[in-house]
Amino acid sequence: MINSWKRKILLTSFQTWLPHQKSNSSDDLLAQIAGANFPDAEIAFLRQLVVDTETASKNAIAKIQQWQPDLIVCCGMAESRTQLTIESNATCGALLLQTKVDLSDLLTGLEFTQISHDAGKFVCEGLYYEVLNYLQQTNSASLCIFVHIPLLTPENLPLIITDFCTIINQLVRAVNTSITCKLKIPTSHYQTLGELVKEFQIKYEEANFIIETQLKIPNHFREDLETIMKEGIVDNSESAICENLIYPILKEVWKSYRSKLLLWSHQPLNYESNLSYFPEYILAQRSSFGKIVFDKPYLLLVKAKPADFNTMLIESFVETIAAQQLNQAPNLKVFSIITNGFTWQFGQLKANTFTKNITFYTIQELDRLFAAINYLFNQCDLQIS
Repeated sequence: MINSWKRKILLTSFQTWLPHQKSNSSDDLLAQIAGANFPDAEIAFLRQLVVDTETASKNAIAKIQQWQPDLIVCCGMAESRTQLTIESNATCGALLLQTKVDLSDLLTGLEFTQISHDAGKFVCEGLYYEVLNYLQQTNSASLCIFVHIPLLTPENLPLIITDFCTIINQLVRAVNTSITCKLKIPTSHYQTLGELVKEFQIKYEEANFIIETQLKIPNHFREDLETIMKEGIVDNSESAICENLIYPILKEVWKSYRSKLLLWSHQPLNYESNLSYFPEYILAQRSSFGKIVFDKPYLLLVKAKPADFNTMLIESFVETIAAQQLNQAPNLKVFSIITNGFTWQFGQLKANTFTKNITFYTIQELDRLFAAINYLFNQCDLQIS
């Protein structure tokens, strides 16, 4: 399976709250693993939260909003317990929220960890509930668990560190496996983009992000296009649309960026050995090994069919997610174009937000269409510069 980018994991701990407590075992554990190597994870710490539900929750949610982690592991001390315990749920009065993580699968191979269904009715549970509630209310794709840590001793510390580090690594694998499984579902399974957005937990927005960037169109290009549209057969098949309308426009814009970018035609986008995608065109970085090497990052994908735009949008959306996973860079924008040759629509995926450009463009307004495509190519160029 293709490895995704490093998953961002936020780890939190608490201060002490009683006079006899010299330290909080949750914070002691985070101090112990601060120098540990997690090859597939980028770790951030929010340590020694105040033992007050409102304050702790406010600070944790602020960090989540600012850093946008993929996974949140909240930790607290449980003096009366003897093992690590992962909480399945959190309550607030009569309300109950459950973690979306499959805990039974997460426990595979752990020797010193159990599942708990009672988070303790204290600040730990209060924080857990507020974080789960925030993720639910914002439709966030982030996952959260709460781990209670027993008092640390020389005898149990090695076991606890081993299990805790395994939990982090297995959380990362669970997220990556989940995405791959979703990508394997045929796009024909989905009837609407809304179903896809919900399945992949991607935030959907509509906004005019295109900033038309003028590009002079050669007179000979205008004349050739006018001739083929007036005298030729340009839309009797998908191939005709691509050859006569779409590729000539893309190629003309690409010429200004050919030193850094390559425009690939009908090149399979291979996610793994038995999973490939087939956008009509892909704009990718020019490889240092030469123009014959199809290399990432994959920056713009073009879906071109005489089909309805809903079908194209669904297929393009999945292909864009696959490209993002292959790039291993969530903050790198992946742009998309869907077109039947005459009407052109644009989108962009950054992290877990997909934005569809409200304004669509037509070949009848060639200067504006060129300006929109030129903007996308320019943004791709800037991203690799």
